[in-house]
Amino acid sequence: MNKEKIENVIKIYALLLIIFLFMIIISDVKNETQTYPNENTPFKKIAKSQENTPINKITDLKPSEPKIIKETPTQESTTAPTPTDLPAVSTPTEQTEKITPPINQQPTTKETVSFDIINKSTRGAIVNILCTTESSGSFNPISGSGIIINKEGVILTNAHIAQYFLLRDYIKKDFVTCSIRMGSPSQSIYKAEPLYISGEWITKNYQNITQKDYSENGESDYAFLLITETTNNENKLPNEFPWVDYDTEENTVGVGENVLLAGYPAGFLGGITIQKDLNIATTIEQIKKLYTFSEKTLDLISLGGSVLAQKGSSGGAVVNNQNKLIGLIVTTTESKLTQERDLRAITLAHINRNLEKEIGLDIKNFLSFNLLATSKSFDEIKAPVLKNLLITALEK
Repeated sequence: MNKEKIENVIKIYALLLIIFLFMIIISDVKNETQTYPNENTPFKKIAKSQENTPINKITDLKPSEPKIIKETPTQESTTAPTPTDLPAVSTPTEQTEKITPPINQQPTTKETVSFDIINKSTRGAIVNILCTTESSGSFNPISGSGIIINKEGVILTNAHIAQYFLLRDYIKKDFVTCSIRMGSPSQSIYKAEPLYISGEWITKNYQNITQKDYSENGESDYAFLLITETTNNENKLPNEFPWVDYDTEENTVGVGENVLLAGYPAGFLGGITIQKDLNIATTIEQIKKLYTFSEKTLDLISLGGSVLAQKGSSGGAVVNNQNKLIGLIVTTTESKLTQERDLRAITLAHINRNLEKEIGLDIKNFLSFNLLATSKSFDEIKAPVLKNLLITALEK
């Protein structure tokens, strides 16, 4: 009997131990579920304690001005138009330290593509982003550009354009309506949702949303949108979107290199013309100068004056002779004539570096996640923080 009692006691203790371990496992799973809101998105490792703070505490950072790599440019106007325009640039300073490796080196020889082919493919992938409001308010309707960078319909554009997507339900539902337009003249075809908008750019520049005149250098001015539906419910999304591949390699851009610029410039057009008769513009230009926001990285390229150096070209494409997107139009200097202005674009390498700094993933890996889930996750986790910053500025 004593032996049987001992065995029964052992069994009871063993059962209690199993129950105890099971409760620990359940608790761990519950905690993990709370910490990782969506296992199929790049934001899964954002703990709840971090959900209400901007990425990487960027409020402590100060925007740096670009430094020229080789030459010192003449002084230029830094007065910018309204936030709907291409922001003007901060005046660069001369780069005095030696760059290793030299970022003004000419790119290595690669197989080139005819600019006729490049022009055709780029025009097929360029988009106009038009955001309007139901009534006049703290900001005016905006028209900008973007470029589709994969067959799933991801658009690369500027944060200073994409920020208006965050204000869709500001004041009331559908207060701001943004549509994706394509063609020449452009026609409203698609709707899109933010995949990611640079938290660094919003944190540094959110107060400018109400400013008529402001300047910035284009640093971190990027955003990703995802085409999610058509404007006509009878039409379905295509199985594959027209798109232009991108190149994020470092130091493959050289002064004097020919590039194709594309966008929807609207600086000399009225509101009705923009809505009904806005056309794509493309031109081949040479890279004039190279800039850095730090010390050793190629971040910004100067493209001189052209028809694209005007309002509406923000988010436009810079495509090299390998038919690869290497830059995103962000800023222009001020002058009465477009040919006297200096259009500038941030490099894809800069965007790639900054995205990795903000979320720990480069562009390729970021876009490898489930895109619809990523958009939803951004809307739930990051968008409210950025939206609140913009509303703070609007309601001052």
